[in-house]
Amino acid sequence: MLFLKIDIRTRIDLLLPELNTKIQDKLRRLNFKFRDRKFDVGDRVAVRVYRAANTRWKFGTIVNQDCVLHCIIDVQGTLVSRHVDQIHLVGDQV
Repeated sequence: MLFLKIDIRTRIDLLLPELNTKIQDKLRRLNFKFRDRKFDVGDRVAVRVYRAANTRWKFGTIVNQDCVLHCIIDVQGTLVSRHVDQIHLVGDQV
């Protein structure tokens, strides 16, 4: 609570951690390494499908990478655009 631009501290404030330390703790916990999400044209991938009721994933081939986070994939003759979080790289055997 501010009064005349001075933060008035009470006994309850002593029990609560300071905001800066709370933010630093959160950032320390969130500091993790990201997955490598690089796809090349022609890679065989599994793509998340939202239209079909019974299937969640279909297989396709990457045709183009629009930007760092979006790809265009050929899935059974249909071109779909998906975010890299909705794409999983699969091997040639599948």
